Amino acid sequence: NAGPTSIASLLTCSRASSGYYTKADGTLQNCSSNALRYGTNGLVVEEARTNICLQSSTFASSPWANTNHSGVAGPTLTAGQSAPDGTTTATKFDFPAVSDADYSIYSQTVTVTAAAAYSQSIYVKAATPGDVGSFLVVYANDGAGSWANRITLTSSWQRLTYTGAPSGTSWLFWFGSAGNAISGFANQGAFSALLWGAQLEAGSFATSYIP
Repeated sequence: NAGPTSIASLLTCSRASSGYYTKADGTLQNCSSNALRYGTNGLVVEEARTNICLQSSTFASSPWANTNHSGVAGPTLTAGQSAPDGTTTATKFDFPAVSDADYSIYSQTVTVTAAAAYSQSIYVKAATPGDVGSFLVVYANDGAGSWANRITLTSSWQRLTYTGAPSGTSWLFWFGSAGNAISGFANQGAFSALLWGAQLEAGSFATSYIP
């Protein structure tokens, strides 16, 4: 009996870039190019995808922009925050309080192919213990309709995903604080959130984050 054999000695892979592996505790491990992605949750095998959401963790850069309502302050950004992969590439967003018809949001419009399936995803977390229980609205408008999800911030990273098929060639991806008349969710006061890993990819489900 030769004893246990490692996965790496039995399998190989070809991948031009690094890739992420989601560990059992929800944090991410960055695996180098051509390295198998495996660990406590088993082996990850995914089809090739491309993240077409530009500056996916560099939110202070174009094409990301403040799109706050007239008279409402936009969020304040602070880069260099702890991210799910152990780096300091997350961004802290300080959102102001908004009233019923107001919003303070950050957005990017991405060019897509009409009628094809796309999946949007992003990682979010409460910035401080006092922000636990606050609500961040993540939104998508694919031309065929709009989707808004209010996520309750916790002290752990969460990944929020949405899949749709655009009716045209424009996809609006935004997140932030929005009043009831805009988002359909009750208003709230000021809060802070950490965001990282925005992704939009062609496909009917979200794959691991692609920087």
